[in-house]
Amino acid sequence: MNFFLTGENISHSLSPFIYNYLFKYYNIDAKYEIIENTIATFPNFILNYKTRGYKGGNITMPFKNMARYLVDTEYEGESINLVYNNKGYNTDYEGIKNHFKIENKKILILGYGGAGMAIAKALSHKNKVYIKNRKVNEDIGNNEIIINTTCCTMHGFDNEKILKNLDFSKTELVMDIVYSPIETSLIKKAKDANIKTLDGLNLLVWQAVESFKIFCNIDASDKIEILYNMLKKICR
Repeated sequence: MNFFLTGENISHSLSPFIYNYLFKYYNIDAKYEIIENTIATFPNFILNYKTRGYKGGNITMPFKNMARYLVDTEYEGESINLVYNNKGYNTDYEGIKNHFKIENKKILILGYGGAGMAIAKALSHKNKVYIKNRKVNEDIGNNEIIINTTCCTMHGFDNEKILKNLDFSKTELVMDIVYSPIETSLIKKAKDANIKTLDGLNLLVWQAVESFKIFCNIDASDKIEILYNMLKKICR
């Protein structure tokens, strides 16, 4: 069995390390690899990935929103980040819902792209969720949890866009889904203020475990800590 990750400029991705480790651990004859696409080539690839020898795969920026129009999915009106047997899933949503257990918190989500939408939906059932991006500013301060889902804290981006005017006075936890770098400017600022943090490797592993469950019908949740520590060593 062959699986893929597709997106643009994704040679840095850590996903192959996760899945190929799990395939080896569970003695599964499979391979996971990176397939670069462009906006022009992506639709044809997703519509025909089976004929190219793939059973399924993950989708990352900038194709998560486009993908939902190309395959059947129960995630109506939302992006997808996984295809399997021509059906679309969102394991960002499943990863947050199943592995980030918080209730009755005031949460500010920075950004509302594919990942931001999924995280907002997963957390809104038991928390008050507010959105802040270029078009919407629901931030009313006193946020107990702040989650960055934008690319602003990646290497080469203007970090000040994300840090400007953030109120940490009531914040208990800061999470950044970016993992390149692992300690983003947002994570560093939170640590300097003695606020608990979760880096981007957490969501990467959570959603990968949910993806693996779809791909192979195996729950590898007990491997989350092992996977996280493995990736942390790779990133050093």
